[in-house]
Amino acid sequence: WRLYGDHRLAPLRRSGTGAITPITTWRLYADPALAPLRRSVTPVVAAVVEYLRADSPHPILELVGPEGSGKTAVAQAIKTAIDPFDGQAPSAGQEERDIIAAVQGSHVVLFDNVTRPASGTEDLLCRISTGGAVTQRAYYTNADSLTLQIHAAQIRTALAPSLRQSDTQDRALIVHVKKPRAYRPEAEVRAEYADKLPEVLGGLLYLLHVSIRDRAAVAAQRAWKHRMVAWNQTGEAIGQALGHPAGYFVDLMSSKRQRAAEDYIEGDTFARALVKALVGWAAEAQPAEKLPSYRHWQKVPGWCAVQIKGRVVVAATAQAICSAVTRHCDDWTSRGTTLPGTARATTGALQRVQGVLARAGIEAALQAISGANNCAWVFLMPKSDGE
Repeated sequence: WRLYGDHRLAPLRRSGTGAITPITTWRLYADPALAPLRRSVTPVVAAVVEYLRADSPHPILELVGPEGSGKTAVAQAIKTAIDPFDGQAPSAGQEERDIIAAVQGSHVVLFDNVTRPASGTEDLLCRISTGGAVTQRAYYTNADSLTLQIHAAQIRTALAPSLRQSDTQDRALIVHVKKPRAYRPEAEVRAEYADKLPEVLGGLLYLLHVSIRDRAAVAAQRAWKHRMVAWNQTGEAIGQALGHPAGYFVDLMSSKRQRAAEDYIEGDTFARALVKALVGWAAEAQPAEKLPSYRHWQKVPGWCAVQIKGRVVVAATAQAICSAVTRHCDDWTSRGTTLPGTARATTGALQRVQGVLARAGIEAALQAISGANNCAWVFLMPKSDGE
C-alpha cells in the first residue's frame, strides 16, 4: 500500500501487486531503497511463514483500512500463496457453526469485511489460532456427538480494529492499510501475481528455513514471555538474519500491540470516554505514600488520584466512573452508541476492556480498598516520557 506513495519504490511497481510482492519476496530485504518498508512488513512476513507450519499456533492477521485500500486483495493473495483456492477464496460467515465448518475445509480462513465478533466468538477464534477440538451433537440424532479439530490460520479485513479481548489481541497482528494513489485492473494484478507466485513461495520457504535453522540459538537468547512464542521466535530469527539486533522483533511487536490497543480505544465509545475521565483525574494527582482512606472519597467525589513513587494511581468507584463516562461521551449522535447506565453495568464494561487498557499502558484492577467490604477500580497510569 505504500508502494505507490514512495518514489524510491518505483522499480517494484512494474513487478507485482502493490502490497503482496514487497511483503513476500526477498528483494524487500536485499534492496537498501526498500528499508522504510521493513519495519512495516517484517511481522507480516513472520506470520505468513508461520502459516507454513502445522505444529504451532497461527497468529490472526487483521488488515484494517478504508474502503478501496486493497485489504481484500492482499488477504486473497496471502491465502493463495499458502492455501490455494480455485478462483476467489470465499469469506467465512461470522456465526460459530459457520466458522467451525470453514476451518474443516481450509488451512487459511478468510473473514472479509468483518465487524466486532458476537459475544463468545473471540474465544472460538483463540482456540482456532492455538489449535484444539470441539464436540457437537450430530445432526438428526439425540445422543450422538461429533468431534471436530479446529486449527487454522485466520486473515480478517475490517474498516476498524474488531478484536477486543486481551487473549485474542495477544494472538493478533493488526496491520493498517492505506489507500494507494493509483489503481491497476484487478485481472492484470492477479495475472502478474500468478506469474510471480513461484518466486513468492521460494522467498517464504527460504525464510522458513532460516527460522528453523536459527530457532535454537534464538530461543536461548531470552526468557520468552509472550504466549505466541513460536511466532516471536520466527520473527526474531528472520530479523536477526537481516542484520537486526536481538530483541528487534519482540520490541516491534510490543509497540504494535500498544498501537492496536490505542486505536481500539479511539474507536470505542466507552473506552474513549473512560480514558478521557482518567486523564482528567490524573492531572490533579498529588504526591503521596499511599491511597487516602476510602471513606474520604467514596461518596464525594467518588474518586481520588495520587502520585506514588513517580507513578500516578487513580482509584474510583464504579458509580463515579459511570457518571464520568457519561459526561465525557463525545458521540451521542452516533448510531448504536451505548453506555452503561448503572455501577454494575460499568463494572462489566470495564472488565471487557481491561485487556485493551493494559496494552495501552493503563493497568486496571478491581481491588479491595480499606477493608474487604469496600471495592473500587484502581488504575495505574502510564509512565511519563521522562521516566
